[in-house]
Amino acid sequence: GALVNQVSEGIFKTLGIPLLAGRRFQQSDMRPNSDLVIVDKLFVERFFPHRNPIGQRFGMGPNPANMYQIVGVVGNSRYHTLREVASPIIFQPYVAAGRPGWNISFAIRSALDTPQLARAVRKAAAAVDSSVPVVSIDTQTELIDQMLVFERLLGILSKAFGALALILAAIGLTGLLGYAVARRTNEIGIRMALGASRSDIVRMVLKNSAVLVALGVAIGVPGAFLMGRALKHTLFELQPADPATIALSLLVLIVVAGLASWIPARRAARIDPMAALREE
Repeated sequence: GALVNQVSEGIFKTLGIPLLAGRRFQQSDMRPNSDLVIVDKLFVERFFPHRNPIGQRFGMGPNPANMYQIVGVVGNSRYHTLREVASPIIFQPYVAAGRPGWNISFAIRSALDTPQLARAVRKAAAAVDSSVPVVSIDTQTELIDQMLVFERLLGILSKAFGALALILAAIGLTGLLGYAVARRTNEIGIRMALGASRSDIVRMVLKNSAVLVALGVAIGVPGAFLMGRALKHTLFELQPADPATIALSLLVLIVVAGLASWIPARRAARIDPMAALREE
């Protein structure tokens, strides 16, 4: 099956739907019982594969004997929601006189802000017929924002929990290395007494930190990939294993881990060898 929508001649330019073949509707096509239609690319791929669709005729509806002629092909577009599986769409010329009592939706492209545009639209509608109400005026951005409320809320929560996890990881790494340095005070004193420099001690502690970070990355990256796969259906136009995002996350983690490791490393380098050797 295919969706059917009645549109005016300027809808495709207004919404930025590209014309792929044939022509768009013209004012002369806006007449009752017109047999001219424009279809999308998906319609052609499904019903007229490997054929030039322009000029092809087909029947539809309760009376398939009524034949319609294709005069144009446009790009695919989602009809109801951003997540819906695309369906073939047939566009027919809209004739208001043939459908009394229907609600009419206008798509307007304008550089005016929403309040100014709303006033202009209401004034224009009142000039045509003051008894016809303008039910609502929404920008495309507002409509898309309404559809993506859940995704954006999930994104904000993910950022908050990610930042909290990063802070806890930094605190935990600092505490763990600080504890390790305290346990190895005697060993560090012996190393320094045998000629190890302060920079050698700093490198030793940072090396231990790098091992812990590498183990965390080895466990965390596959876990993040699996979690991304689980959340794939909640993401819109995003890949769960985006290389740039993973690389940026690893870079941030390494920088934070380096800063967290620097404090215990400097503390270890300031240990007095004689005092360390007296410790049991």
